[in-house]
Amino acid sequence: MGIKLSDVKAQTPSAISAAGERLRAAFILLLGFMLTALRTIFLPHLMAVMVLLAVACCAVYKAVIGAIPIPFSWVIFGGAVLLYGVLAMGYAIVLSAVFGVRAAAARVEDFLYELFESLKDKVRSKIDNMEEGISKQQAKVILDNSVREVFSPLKKFRFESAPKAAAAVLLAALTFVTRAVFFARVGQMASNTIRFSSVFASRATLIGALFLNLRWLAALVLWLLYGCGLLFFIFNLWILFF
Repeated sequence: MGIKLSDVKAQTPSAISAAGERLRAAFILLLGFMLTALRTIFLPHLMAVMVLLAVACCAVYKAVIGAIPIPFSWVIFGGAVLLYGVLAMGYAIVLSAVFGVRAAAARVEDFLYELFESLKDKVRSKIDNMEEGISKQQAKVILDNSVREVFSPLKKFRFESAPKAAAAVLLAALTFVTRAVFFARVGQMASNTIRFSSVFASRATLIGALFLNLRWLAALVLWLLYGCGLLFFIFNLWILFF
């Protein structure tokens, strides 16, 4: 028949607040690691992107000047330089942020433990009994709402522009990975009905999956961005020399 939540623990507002404070403190610490990494890797990424920008501008100059009458050629060249400059800065920022997420993943363990407990408590507050069998679709809806509510307070921090952007990237990665891991956990269960006590049964396994998926996601996005930059660089070299 199962044990009702009221028989186990009454989740008071102060308990919820304490859990939320621990999660926020862990997130601030994790964000600090990410920002520390950003200070060391942003300049190298920016310098590499500036080289890419210079090659792209030279390629545009070769393609436009002489092929199009003046002053239209100079207008097109100036517009291209301005557009490429904005894109280059954005590219350097995104590259550094993703690299920072990958670096922060090495120190994410404390945050993941607090996230696990906060998410478990949030799910428990939405149902009468963790032992009760519910459909997989209903479980996913409850998990989705719980993930959104757990991460929502973290999105309300007031940062300056650079830390705010870093926090947004980090939160997006953590939210995506959390949903993916817990949805996969539900999907892997053989029965059509599942119990949340089973979903949260193996804390170490779930936290390990969150950790590995966060590192995998950051590495995948990082190498995709590097690959796009390399292809763009090769394309502009081809315009310059062929």
